[in-house]
Amino acid sequence: MVALHEFCDGASIDQLRQVVGLTPSGAVRLIDKLAKAALVRRGRGRDGRSVALTLTRRGDEAARRILAGRRRASETLLAGLSSDEQETLTPLLERLLGQLTAARLAERNQAKAPAGGWLCRLCDFSACRRDLGECPVANAAQPTSGSPGHGAP
Repeated sequence: MVALHEFCDGASIDQLRQVVGLTPSGAVRLIDKLAKAALVRRGRGRDGRSVALTLTRRGDEAARRILAGRRRASETLLAGLSSDEQETLTPLLERLLGQLTAARLAERNQAKAPAGGWLCRLCDFSACRRDLGECPVANAAQPTSGSPGHGAP
C-alpha cells in the first residue's frame, strides 16, 4: 500500500513485486486481495500485456494511515534518545539500510530469492529526504534496478 502511495502509482504488478520482494504469483494474490477490498484498481498498462496499479481513494487513505502509524511508532521509539543520540544514530541506520538493500539486490542478481525487495519497510519519503536524493535505500538500489514510478527506486 505504501509503495503504491509513495512511488509505484501506475506500476505494473511485476514492478511492484520487485519492490516488495514477492514472487509473481504472490504479487498477483496480494493485488487480488487488495482489489477485492477496493483498495487497488487495475488499469491499462503501458503495453497490452501489463496492468497499471493505482490506489483507490480508500487505498490512499489506508496508506496515509499506515504512514502516520509508522511515524508515531518511530517517534515513540526515538523519544528516549537525546537529540545528539538521534543525530548519531541516523547515519548508522542509513548505512545499514543501504547495505541491506545492496545485499538483497546482489542475491537477486545471483538468481537467489532475497528475503525482501529493496523497499525499506519504514519507507517515508519525507523522512528519508528522497526528494533531495538522500534516501539510502533508493541510492543503493539505483545502479542496479530500474524504478517503477518516479525514475529511481
